[in-house]
Amino acid sequence: MSRPILLAIALAAILLTIAAVVMFSGGGVNSIGVLTGGSSGVVANKDSLLTGMDYYLKVDGQEQPEGLVWMMSGPGLVDVEVAVDEAVPAVVFDQTGRHYLRCIASGKLVAEDSVLVLHGEQFQPLAYTPSEADTVGAAITLSDASTNVKEREWRVERNGERVARGEEEDFTWIPDDSGTYVVRLRVVMVSDAEYVDSLMLSVSPPPVPEPVAEAAEEEGPSEAELAEREARRRAKAEAEVEAAARRAKQAKEDADRRARLAADAAEAKRRKDEEARAQKAREEASKPPPPVVLGPCWNSSGRPFNAPVIMAVGSPARSAVTWKKGVVELEIQVKEDCRLTGFKAYASASVGDKTGKVTLACVNDCQGANKSKTVSFRPVYDGAEAVSIPLSSMPVMVAGNRYRITIDTGEAELGFFSLAGAGVSGTSVASAVSFGQPESCVLDLVFKK
Repeated sequence: MSRPILLAIALAAILLTIAAVVMFSGGGVNSIGVLTGGSSGVVANKDSLLTGMDYYLKVDGQEQPEGLVWMMSGPGLVDVEVAVDEAVPAVVFDQTGRHYLRCIASGKLVAEDSVLVLHGEQFQPLAYTPSEADTVGAAITLSDASTNVKEREWRVERNGERVARGEEEDFTWIPDDSGTYVVRLRVVMVSDAEYVDSLMLSVSPPPVPEPVAEAAEEEGPSEAELAEREARRRAKAEAEVEAAARRAKQAKEDADRRARLAADAAEAKRRKDEEARAQKAREEASKPPPPVVLGPCWNSSGRPFNAPVIMAVGSPARSAVTWKKGVVELEIQVKEDCRLTGFKAYASASVGDKTGKVTLACVNDCQGANKSKTVSFRPVYDGAEAVSIPLSSMPVMVAGNRYRITIDTGEAELGFFSLAGAGVSGTSVASAVSFGQPESCVLDLVFKK
C-alpha cells in the first residue's frame, strides 16, 4: 500500500475520532444516567439511591464511545477510578451521602453529575413461580434479594411441622414427600428491623419411571393413559392445595373465635371488678361518720404570753392612704397558741376621742359557749408615723383553729390602702387565710406567744 493512501487512512481515523468526541459532548458536558437491572434497565432516581445495590452508569443522550474513564468522589472518596473502557459500568455505593460522578474520554470531561445515596435497607418479599418440576426428589431453590441483612432464616413446614431450614441467600431444599408445603422467610436488617413473609408450594409425586420392556412385543402406556395419569396428578395436587387453604381458613377462624372469647372474658372481669369497687364505695359511703371530738375555742390555762410576734400586712406611705371610716376583716390560721394584743395604723387628725372596736371570733367547730370576743380601741393621732393601737383582754387563741378578726373603725378615720399586689407575710404563730375586702387600714398585727 502506498504512503499517500496510508496518510489518508490515518487522517480519516483522526477526523472520525474528533467528530465522535464532538458529537458525544454536544458542545458541552452531558449528565449521567443511573439504571437498575443492567444497561437497558429502569432509570433510577438519582436523589434516592440505596447502598448495597447494583447500579449501572450511562452518559445521557449519546451512544457510548470507547475509552471512557469513570471517576467518583464522595464520603471517604476523592477522585477514585471506578471503571475504565466500560461504556455502561456497574457500581455499588457503600456509603450514604452525596456522591459526584465524572466521565472522561480522551482526556476531556464529557459528562458529570451527582447522586444522593440513602441507607440501602430493603426487604424483598418472596416470589416463586410454581413448576411441573416441583416433584419429590427434585431440588427447589428460593432466593432472598433483601439488602443490608444481618440475620436470615428459611423454614419449610408441612402440616405445621418443620422439615427444612437454612440461613443462606439462595436456599435449596429437596422435598421427600408430595403435598403442600409452607416456606417462611424471616429477615433481620442491620437496623434491627424484622420482616417476615411466606408462600405455599405444591409438590407432586415423582414421575413414574418408564417400565422396562420384558419382551419386544410389550407396549408402553398409550398417550391417553399418560394424559389420564397427569390429570389425576394435577387433580390430587389441586385437592391438597384446597385442603391446605381450608385448614388455614379454619385455623384463622378458630384464632379469631378464641380472641373474641378472651376479649369477652376480660370485659366481664372488668365489669365485675368495677361493680365490686362501686359496691365497696357505696358501703363505705353508707357508714356513719366517726364522732368528731371538738377542741376548745380558747386557751384557758392562764399561762403568760409575753413574746411579741409581728404579722406585716402592708407598708404604704402616709401620703398614699385614704382617710375614711370602714371595716376590715381578716381570717387567720393559728399555728401556735397566742394572743392578739394590737395593730398598727395611720390615724387622721380628726380622731380625737373617737373609738372603734375589734371582734375576734373562732370560725371552725370548737368547744365553748362564747366563740367571739369584742373589745374597744381608741387611736391616737401622729402626723408623721403610724400609731400602735393596743387591744386588751383578748382571749388566747388555740393552735389549729381558724379565727376571723373584724376591725370596725367606728367614727374614727384611719388611713386605708389597696391590698392589690400586697403579700401578707405569715408568722411563726399564724398565717393569713383571706381578706374580706380589697383594702385595709391595718399595717401590722401584733401577737404574743
